[in-house]
Amino acid sequence: KRSRKQLLCSSLNGIGIHVCSSRLPWKLPPLNDILPVDKSYSQSIPAMVATNVLLSDFLKAGQMPELQVLDMCAAPGGKTSHIAQLLKGKGIVIASDRSHKRALRLADTCSNLAETDCSNVFPLHLDITKAILSTSDDATLKHRAKKAANIGADKQRHWKNAKRVKFEALAEAKRIEKEKRRASAEMLYSGHISKSEFEKRQLQSEKNIKDYVQSACKNITPFKQQNTDDDAITTIPKSDGRIIVETDLKKILQLAKSKSQGKQKLLDIRGFYPETFDAILLDGPCSALGLRPRLTADGHLFSLRALKSMAMYQRKLIDTAVKLLRPGGTLVYSTCTINPLENECNVSYALKAHQCLSLVPQYPFIGQRGLPGTGLTEAQVGLVQRFDPSSKLDTCGFFCAKLRKSKT
Repeated sequence: KRSRKQLLCSSLNGIGIHVCSSRLPWKLPPLNDILPVDKSYSQSIPAMVATNVLLSDFLKAGQMPELQVLDMCAAPGGKTSHIAQLLKGKGIVIASDRSHKRALRLADTCSNLAETDCSNVFPLHLDITKAILSTSDDATLKHRAKKAANIGADKQRHWKNAKRVKFEALAEAKRIEKEKRRASAEMLYSGHISKSEFEKRQLQSEKNIKDYVQSACKNITPFKQQNTDDDAITTIPKSDGRIIVETDLKKILQLAKSKSQGKQKLLDIRGFYPETFDAILLDGPCSALGLRPRLTADGHLFSLRALKSMAMYQRKLIDTAVKLLRPGGTLVYSTCTINPLENECNVSYALKAHQCLSLVPQYPFIGQRGLPGTGLTEAQVGLVQRFDPSSKLDTCGFFCAKLRKSKT
């Protein structure tokens, strides 16, 4: 027999562990194949706490306004669908993921939950850290000018290529027909063909050259201007040369839906403008040490370097979230790890790097206080919520912090 500390901290590579339990690990029977997938989604308690914390101010008031909510790293869609359920079909929920495969899974999750009104959820394949657009007319105009220059260069290259193909085809056709004409002239001088037959072959030779060139040119695809960015969706050119930047999220979504014509699961939207969202859930990629305990903590996945790298990427997501959040809006930062570098230390970074942010009380608060000595004050430690797998709640390891962006 070994204690929990011995199991998780000692080196037991290659050793089989026989776990004996004096009681059943569950109190309810399994629900597999009992509830259909369109009516249920398995969700942990801390995950449901995080989504309730995000919207708690409105849930306690009993009124749910038309909010614009962003789930930054939404796949596979459990928290996204829960947010949609809490909103009761109102407002807009943008659910993004940088993995195309996971974004498709997210779209399937929302479409399969027929009993949950997910009609206000819009799944996107999008790296949200690269999705902040500029509202500056000068920047937009420069961007469009650069795009026009690129299109002009592409058109010029296409024209030169077409000209080269035509020239090479003409030279090859003339070479082939020159040999045929020489052979025809020799047959005329030797008396094997008449003059009228020779002239007929000459006319046919001219026609053969034209046909050969036309056939070669058919393989040249016509130049087509590719719309590879967000201009068609987020900017509207005017007849007087001005460019109006469309920042209304509803109109952007309408334009994107009309462009896709309902044929795509994921809308083609390249980004959003600053201060677009009322509430943001940032449950980003993490080391998942709360979900996947290992008998040993070695290996490249859990090295100190890997954990620090993960924390740095999460800080990049935090920086993006602050820019996209409206003044007075709510940001919930959560992870499924017990690593303080990714939890309390990142919250400390957010408060120091962004003076507009402040920690606010969470509701519901059923977990434990945060860890001291992580850069947070004693009061701030009491405002973050930590779930320990060894606690009486018997949940996975989880962390949750609620931040408010000041209006000034």
